[in-house]
Amino acid sequence: MALKSGVRRRRHPRKGEQLSIFARLHGGARRGAGRPKRADSGVPHLRRPTLSRHHPVHVTWRVLPGVPFLRRRRIRLAIERVLGVARARLGVRVVHYSVQANHLHFIVEAQNEAALSRGLQGLAIRLAKAINKAFGRRGRLFADRYHSRVLKSPRETRGTIRYVLHNGPKHALERGELTPEGALDTYSSARFFTGYADRDPMLVERAWRATSNPPVCRPRCWLLKTGWKRTGLLRTTELPTT
Repeated sequence: MALKSGVRRRRHPRKGEQLSIFARLHGGARRGAGRPKRADSGVPHLRRPTLSRHHPVHVTWRVLPGVPFLRRRRIRLAIERVLGVARARLGVRVVHYSVQANHLHFIVEAQNEAALSRGLQGLAIRLAKAINKAFGRRGRLFADRYHSRVLKSPRETRGTIRYVLHNGPKHALERGELTPEGALDTYSSARFFTGYADRDPMLVERAWRATSNPPVCRPRCWLLKTGWKRTGLLRTTELPTT
């Protein structure tokens, strides 16, 4: 079939002929190519660090802008129900947690990075469904992937436990809200924490016995169970420095 006037037939290279380095083929580097960036993406997609079962992980999830305030009783109860049901089924063990205004903190244990990734994916789905249902909303909840930090020393582990359990009272103090000195944050797992120097251990055991499906697990790894205590037990009045 004859070509229209002024239209040149594209010539394919002959056998053994090298293409010009300027030839435009499918794909390749060009302006605007690649995965589109979202305005709400805050966690870079980098390779996760290698994880050992001996090291706990501090996990943070932020919700999208526009999601209502998370520190509400019905939201806390929904989160605790999810953690209580899923804690032994997902491959990750949640040892500590706290609910903040627009993000969630967890300290977890996992056998390796693959188990951590799978377990947190399953947990994210369950949490999003429960929180959306409690708010009467639909759609995506979390802004991006979780942020994780592997804890490798007793001092680092102690500081992270203090940060997760006492972050709520710290923010309340910054806002000028009056809270009883040493009061535990009800939006955290502080009531299940056995490492307070100024709290009766029987109160903690009573909290464990009073809950059929506790939202947290007792620690197994050395750093969470014993190692962090090398730098001293926590006090209920201790607030994070950062």
